[in-house]
Amino acid sequence: MDTQINNLVHLKGVRGAIAKKMIHSLQSSAQLSFHAEANISPLLDCKRQLSAQGNNVSLQDMLHLVIIATLGRHMHLNGKLENNAITYDPDIHLSFAVSLADNLLVTPTIFSAQHLTITELQQLRHEATGKAQRNELKPKDYTGGSITITNLGLSRVKYFTPILNTPQIAILGLGATTESYKLNAAGELEATKLMGLSLTVDHRAIDGVPAANFLSDLCTNIEEIECE
Repeated sequence: MDTQINNLVHLKGVRGAIAKKMIHSLQSSAQLSFHAEANISPLLDCKRQLSAQGNNVSLQDMLHLVIIATLGRHMHLNGKLENNAITYDPDIHLSFAVSLADNLLVTPTIFSAQHLTITELQQLRHEATGKAQRNELKPKDYTGGSITITNLGLSRVKYFTPILNTPQIAILGLGATTESYKLNAAGELEATKLMGLSLTVDHRAIDGVPAANFLSDLCTNIEEIECE
């Protein structure tokens, strides 16, 4: 059965605030996007190992952990550009997009994420998502982020161009995963899972080479993860 929607929706309230922020983001920054793909098969193997040990972490939280570790070596992506000045944050305050009913979107923040274990990251993400779904987020819960992650991994969209959560200077998009094959060391075909990654930066603050280096480093860290 088709879902019934109103023919006319005024851009007001939360939807209006989102629309205003998106337009402001595009009009006030020089947005440039980069795309790459990473073999997440090692990450999935690690997830299975952890699950067998009773540690049921999600793929999203494992990706968050690798992203945070990688960002720690590329802190020039971790900041804001306001009043014609860049402020780099010494802590990683990780905002993540949560899609809500009625075509709404919020970005709660996990603060000082570089100090957290994967279990703590998962717990805080669940708590923030629950608050968002119950409309219980306070301004302090979704302001102060230094970088944003947006996840379309459950869709068939592999690459996209995320819009900056200004005044932040970088946003990373997680896309769909597709199956491919490669030759292993024994010369045999081996199935792999390839995830699309899309990074948008503010070109006023970040040039192409450092942005590409971060994305390349992230792919390597995903593919060479050591499961402890």
